[in-house]
Amino acid sequence: PISFNVFSESKSAIMAYMLAQNKQEKIQQELSNTYQNTLLELQNIDKKVVLAQSSLAIYQQLTEQAQEKFESGLSTKEDLDIVSNSKRQVALNIAVLKLQKQLLLLDLVL
Repeated sequence: PISFNVFSESKSAIMAYMLAQNKQEKIQQELSNTYQNTLLELQNIDKKVVLAQSSLAIYQQLTEQAQEKFESGLSTKEDLDIVSNSKRQVALNIAVLKLQKQLLLLDLVL
């Protein structure tokens, strides 16, 4: 028997193929964008860690100076505590940034 729907069926198959290709390209573009954004976020975190580490070194010096001043009677225990707490805060911030980096890397794997 002669099928008059052959042309229509082939057009439908071509359209389905083109739609699938388009969908695949969109998915690949989204994955590429996500990957690029994640790389930028990782670079930003690395920069923040470097800055925080330099701040930590400065706070270390400030803590030592505050300790010396406290021992010589030029400052109070509270002054020393404030500088020490600030130093601990920066150290914790570094730890948080490193955890954020690990989460981003995990997202890349998954």
